[in-house]
Amino acid sequence: MSNPYGNPFGDSPSESRKQSAGASLYDLIPPGWESGASVEELRKRQTDQPTMNFIEQGNDGFEADTTPTEDVHIDDEGETETESKEEQGWILPEEKEPSKQESGFTEVHSEPVSREPTRDVSLTTDDEEEKDKPSSLMMTVGEYTKHGEGMGSFVSYKVNVKTNLVQYHKSEFTTDRRYNDFVWLFDKMKESFKGYIIPPLPDKTIIQNRFDPQFIEARRRELGKFLTRLADHPVLAASEVLQTFLESDAEEFSAAKTKKPPATVTKKVFSWMSSTVTQQLSPAVEVDTWFGDKKQYLQDLESALEACLKTSGTVLVKEKELVGALYEFGLGASAVGKAEAEVDPTLSKHWLKFGDLCEQVRVLKQEAVSSQEIRFEEVAHDYRRVIASAKQAMEARLTALAEFQHAEKIANTKKEKKEKIAGTPKAGAAEAEYEEARQKQESAKEEFEMISEILRKELDRFEKTKGKEMSKSLKDYAKENMDTTVQILDQWKKLLNQLQTASI
Repeated sequence: MSNPYGNPFGDSPSESRKQSAGASLYDLIPPGWESGASVEELRKRQTDQPTMNFIEQGNDGFEADTTPTEDVHIDDEGETETESKEEQGWILPEEKEPSKQESGFTEVHSEPVSREPTRDVSLTTDDEEEKDKPSSLMMTVGEYTKHGEGMGSFVSYKVNVKTNLVQYHKSEFTTDRRYNDFVWLFDKMKESFKGYIIPPLPDKTIIQNRFDPQFIEARRRELGKFLTRLADHPVLAASEVLQTFLESDAEEFSAAKTKKPPATVTKKVFSWMSSTVTQQLSPAVEVDTWFGDKKQYLQDLESALEACLKTSGTVLVKEKELVGALYEFGLGASAVGKAEAEVDPTLSKHWLKFGDLCEQVRVLKQEAVSSQEIRFEEVAHDYRRVIASAKQAMEARLTALAEFQHAEKIANTKKEKKEKIAGTPKAGAAEAEYEEARQKQESAKEEFEMISEILRKELDRFEKTKGKEMSKSLKDYAKENMDTTVQILDQWKKLLNQLQTASI
């Protein structure tokens, strides 16, 4: 494949080198390379160009597909469908990475800092589930505000809601929630929806400065992803717990969080605890190899992902060290240029230009490092948490299985006792005990089978969505690195041309 953008290595390139590279970097170099365009000009031209998608072409590398992209929604059958923002019923906020200025944080009491809401690619539903989803709900986490000072200070986030679900009183509204409120929502969801993979929250990381703007901004993005995944779920989106979280005012929400369960529920819980203490449940004996295989898969995936994150973290540290070293390198080169100014003005200019180049490369590297943290590190850490949620859902099933097997064991014991004393005065009482045990066995069986059916669908949904999200993350990461490499090569090319021109 010929290179329509010219040769980045000068007027006399090695054709063998170009051919060995296939249709990779050479075919994706943006227009303007041959004219020595600046980084700013290149970025502007890239903005004006259609977004590049990469279509694998066997062993020949990648071919650039310049078809303009639309919003892509991923269903659980592995298919994608496009839909304009207008067709969705509202205009989605423009996705963009926060700049350093946008990530500023105010220490003023209750003074909000503007934040651009983001909508993340999240868990979606398959065709069968979509039929059960009654309507639309969209939630974003916007600006944040610091309240108070000292030990009692905290940060709240504005949750922006748009919906046409009939149970909501308004179609568009905003509420303020702090991190602990999100924790309450997560815990209530996990308690109320056994077998469902509840979207994870960001880790409650203990850091020295919990009001660090970068930390709060990252948490804001992750909280937005948590709510988006709830909104995209056909069952969780319609839950009363979520509605309470979104619609309640401060007084109502405080009452909901401190509300105690009904007396009948409390009595059942204490009865169950008493029974469990006296008769410890034996570990469940797995009865379905499909779930056994999924459990092993999740364990292996979690271990591999944690190992990958450990090494990627090391790479990130080294990249940050390189950024700092480039800064020092640039200062050193500039110092040499100044020292040569009186004796050799031409060489002095060369050194000064070299120092400028180091600074330009440093800036590009810094941007790439920041992008890696968002595009790869955050996504990978997020899926580590999703895997943990999936494992929790599987544990809920195993608990239900253990309770069913325990109830079955008791029912069999009661049945043997009933048959043993048949025809005696105690036969009536034994029959009643057996009937009660049999009903508990049936109830436990129904609970276990229901959770198993839910979890089977949830795990299928998890695997399909995981493939889409992680593939997108890797593609974005690869493209970001390629773009950075192209821009750095452009800077070196411009410097080389200047040095060659000066030496003629």
